[in-house]
Amino acid sequence: MTGKRYGRYIVLYLSGHKGKQRARMWRCKCDCGNEKDVDGSALRKGLVQSCGCLWRSLTTHKTHGKTGTRVISSYYAMVKRCTNNKDKEWMRYGGRGIKICERWLKGDGKISGSEAFINDMGEPPSKSHSIERIDFNGNYEPDNCYWATPKQQANNKSNTRYIEVFGERLPISIAADKFNIKRATLRDRIFRYGMSAEQAVSLPVRKRSIVASSS
Repeated sequence: MTGKRYGRYIVLYLSGHKGKQRARMWRCKCDCGNEKDVDGSALRKGLVQSCGCLWRSLTTHKTHGKTGTRVISSYYAMVKRCTNNKDKEWMRYGGRGIKICERWLKGDGKISGSEAFINDMGEPPSKSHSIERIDFNGNYEPDNCYWATPKQQANNKSNTRYIEVFGERLPISIAADKFNIKRATLRDRIFRYGMSAEQAVSLPVRKRSIVASSS
């Protein structure tokens, strides 16, 4: 790896091993001049890109009067959790390979990354909306992001249960709202009583006791 570039790091030499797994640590020099020992696996996977100066340089940028607004605060938080391995959320984002597209991170040569983000995403519709990815395991990029309500974000977690109903795949909470049925009732009908999704959303709620007794 000596001499190779990873983000803002240039690898200088193998500096030793660390931990029970004897991970190879490489002495790297950042473009800002700082030197640091970095896990080789994290470098190759792109999980570490700088000594921290990348995040600092992005978050100190002033953007057309947007400093302090919700849109730019959302941008800074996104960058921090994906690029700063000291952030408390890093392991759930940058630490598992979630990245930010080059356009939002560095701009396009004419505008900065934060300006590109604002141009692509626009202002959040309300104070409760926040940036969310369509594909929970995908990167932050225009085609995979939207402004989501807290409920939409909750539906996009990795442990969300989905059902296939009338040819449409929906989170169980969305299906319950769509067919005007309580979530707990819908869950019980499908996962406790073994009904099909179509039966579960079609059966009148007043017949719940019949379903329970017949099971």
